[in-house]
Amino acid sequence: MSGGMGNHRMVLVVRHCGLGDLLTALPAIRAIRRQYPEHHLVTTCPASLLGLARRLTIADAFITEPASARLDPIGHAGADYRIIERILTLRSRPEVVIALRVPVRPDLMAALVRMEPESLVAYRHTEVPGTESLPEFSFEDHILVRWERILQLTGIRTERNDLYLASDGAAFGPWTGTTIIHVGSASPARRWPVERWAAVAEMVTAMGHSVVVTGSEAERPLAETVVRSAGLSPSRNLCGVTDILDLAAIVQHTRLVLSTDTGIAHLATAFRRRSVTLFGAVSPTQWGPPAGYELNIALWKGGYGEAYADSADPGLLRITVSDVLDAVMQFDTAADSVA
Repeated sequence: MSGGMGNHRMVLVVRHCGLGDLLTALPAIRAIRRQYPEHHLVTTCPASLLGLARRLTIADAFITEPASARLDPIGHAGADYRIIERILTLRSRPEVVIALRVPVRPDLMAALVRMEPESLVAYRHTEVPGTESLPEFSFEDHILVRWERILQLTGIRTERNDLYLASDGAAFGPWTGTTIIHVGSASPARRWPVERWAAVAEMVTAMGHSVVVTGSEAERPLAETVVRSAGLSPSRNLCGVTDILDLAAIVQHTRLVLSTDTGIAHLATAFRRRSVTLFGAVSPTQWGPPAGYELNIALWKGGYGEAYADSADPGLLRITVSDVLDAVMQFDTAADSVA
């Protein structure tokens, strides 16, 4: 565990481990902090995101991976598994346990019940005795509504504006005003074909955008293909060069973020930056920006699939290069009209 326990009463918040999970949980976590200002707030966080989580001051301590674990942000499913294993052996007894994750693994849910907290905030699990009185989960809810609803049942009120982060307002080196193309995702189901990203990169560069390509170190070969095919300088490939704080700094000063439904899209929303997000297996009404947010264009062809499948979702593949370019031109036209 990262951070000391002391003699404080503990609130344990258990989350999924992706960047999007961290950012969409901000209104809930900040509401929990307000509700329990004197408690020691502990939450789960993969090591690759600790820098950002600490900068956001969302908790007093973190349950994270062993120091020997490989820190690749797209490997958050593995990080999640390792963190859950640590929770299963947690000896400290929290006064309050809040599970901001669905579905909860049966062994994890059973472990949370065995902790016998004074308050357990979670969704019902049909396989785990002791959860019968908990509310039922609905996959139809937007990700923000999932946590708002369950917390409101216990008297904890969230503030939707807690989703957003303040920008420092200063220029960030050579990457200020760039257009980000994020080539990857933790799930193959959410990876748009690299040759399409290459075509987009070439065309938006011709439209006057200064393009950089981002991703994790493991996604660097994908980015190399995009950069080479689009005729960009190799220095425009930032995969594996930036950590989470570098990426956050670039996003908060970007012109536009182009990506599939993955963590950087939520980072763009958090900093209120323009973005075009490609959805496939999951509707933007569930994982996109909140209703009324005007700085995102969500591309979705309808239909639902398996968000963690081993190949690109058929709905995602129905989105064309022209669809993305049309969305970019909408933002460019709007910017020109303001200027």
